[in-house]
Amino acid sequence: MRNRYSRDSVNTVLLQRGFVPKYAGDHGQLLLPAGLTEADWDLPVHQVSQLREMFGKESFRKVARRLTGAKDTPVPIPDLASMAGESVDKYLEFLSDLAVVQLDGGSVRFTGSADNIGPTLEWFVADLCETSLLGSAEWGVQLEGLPAGGDYDVLAWLSSTLVYIETKSSTPFAVEENELRQFLLRAADLAPDICVLLIDTADRRGLSDLVARLVQCSRFTVPGWPKLTPLPGSPLGIAELAPGLFFGSPRTFVTGSKPSILTQLRRCLQHYHTRVKVRTA
Repeated sequence: MRNRYSRDSVNTVLLQRGFVPKYAGDHGQLLLPAGLTEADWDLPVHQVSQLREMFGKESFRKVARRLTGAKDTPVPIPDLASMAGESVDKYLEFLSDLAVVQLDGGSVRFTGSADNIGPTLEWFVADLCETSLLGSAEWGVQLEGLPAGGDYDVLAWLSSTLVYIETKSSTPFAVEENELRQFLLRAADLAPDICVLLIDTADRRGLSDLVARLVQCSRFTVPGWPKLTPLPGSPLGIAELAPGLFFGSPRTFVTGSKPSILTQLRRCLQHYHTRVKVRTA
């Protein structure tokens, strides 16, 4: 098992800032064989690489979301093909190799222990922060003794930048006001350099609606915490920096997953380092 407390790890940074991290990330809820835990995760390297590659594709996540949401109910392969097109056979072959689906004629039944793709999305984002952004990251983190409960989906340390990423695998309209308030409260408790609310969607209209609700929540959620303030030309209160990527004070981003999760995270970091950090340094 890797050293979670190496000199430049996110855990060391949290300890140095006075926080006490614990871990609740359940590997048994990942899109992996039932019963697999972090301690015995010994998948072949090519399968881990494939999982990274597959989960980075929106169509694969749609298929996985449909299968896990169906529980034990068989899903017709044509339904999945409508989401993934010609890639559906490749996706099902990979999931079958992982032993998390059972093919039965023209349908597929999910047999893994995950009941949604949320934990795998957290793992995937943390993995991106490490493998593609060359930082240190953890998912499913609990910080002891914080007022808002201390549950953080992803925390990353990227060369002097502490990043908090809240992930949502549901549609923007399914994200409730209480979830938005909890995001703001966790951000206030931790005071990271960047906060990102990542919704796995390509729906710009839905994201715009969510942003408007987040702005309203910010006006009364955190006493003494800077509100999400309007920027010039921004009727929502947060400026849209790129399609599906919004920014507002204080250092808060809301993003979808199109064209890719990695692209959107890079855009957040670019904006922070070139437009925000230089002005507050």
